[in-house]
Amino acid sequence: MKKLLLYFLPFFLVLVNCHHSESIQLKPFYKIIFLSNREASKRHFDIFMMNPDGSNQIDLTPNLKTVRTLSRPILSPDGHKVLFVAFDDAKISLELLDINNISVKRLEDVNYDVPQASFSRDGHKILFVKKIDGRRQIFSIGADGNDERHLSRYEYDESDPIFSPDSKKIAFVSRYSGVYHLCIMDLNGRNRRVIFEGYGRIKSPVFSPDGRMIAFCFYKSRISDIYMVSSTGGKAKNLTKDKYWDYSPIFSPDGSRIAFISHRRGFKYSDICIMDSKGHHFKNLTQGINDINRNPVFTPDARSIVFESIRFNNSEIYKVDIDGKNVRNLTRHAGWDQSPSL
Repeated sequence: MKKLLLYFLPFFLVLVNCHHSESIQLKPFYKIIFLSNREASKRHFDIFMMNPDGSNQIDLTPNLKTVRTLSRPILSPDGHKVLFVAFDDAKISLELLDINNISVKRLEDVNYDVPQASFSRDGHKILFVKKIDGRRQIFSIGADGNDERHLSRYEYDESDPIFSPDSKKIAFVSRYSGVYHLCIMDLNGRNRRVIFEGYGRIKSPVFSPDGRMIAFCFYKSRISDIYMVSSTGGKAKNLTKDKYWDYSPIFSPDGSRIAFISHRRGFKYSDICIMDSKGHHFKNLTQGINDINRNPVFTPDARSIVFESIRFNNSEIYKVDIDGKNVRNLTRHAGWDQSPSL
């Protein structure tokens, strides 16, 4: 157990934003959390941990047989806990795994397979989604399982909540009157305002590291593009502007780049692509991996991306540098290894 404690060192404050002197919390040493069924009972997965080079792959939940595959496990900001979704006795629950003592705490029962959970930056709060009367609703809860709050309005369908970098605001998607809205509200659910709306589907909003911009996916006329808008509202800019499906944007830790998933090679494959934050200098990082590549996440130094690659009857965790070079399979196992998180 002492070895596990040594795996997670304190975070450091590093100045990384090239436009502003912003303090961004990075992990100079990190572990990769992922799901694998290699040691689990049929139809279940365990939560694994490994080094950045794929070495020392450890099953953290050898006696836990209820981990679901539909939600990526989320590592807490301090690196000591993992948020995941479990099925037990026909119930779906949001649970928290303590890596140090390998104990699990049930936070809340949910009735939604993908509750879109996320941590606040200090790790004290968690956002998640569950359904009430058939509508998705946003909730917050303390990481200790207390202080649950209903943040949505009952008459709206609301999802995709994400904390701002300072954890004072929440961006989310709200659908009412047949229109999708990208919205912002305070942590307590007050001061709601719309910053973008349109007759198309809005998904996957994500804040830039400095909190000034929000990237999101907008589906319209059978096309999906990556858009960017100020977190205070204004005109949104289409960053991809093509006839292909581009979705699931994520910012690099320094805010200079955006990675996303694209079907520019057709729907037979999906690729991990990257561009700068202005929508320029596009590059396909998985051109040579003819599989379904998804779930990208930047490494803390912003130099590489870890992702999941699915092929017939197997999936692996890969890592690639942001220039598309040095592609390597980290897991190399016959079982299903997927849903990486840092």
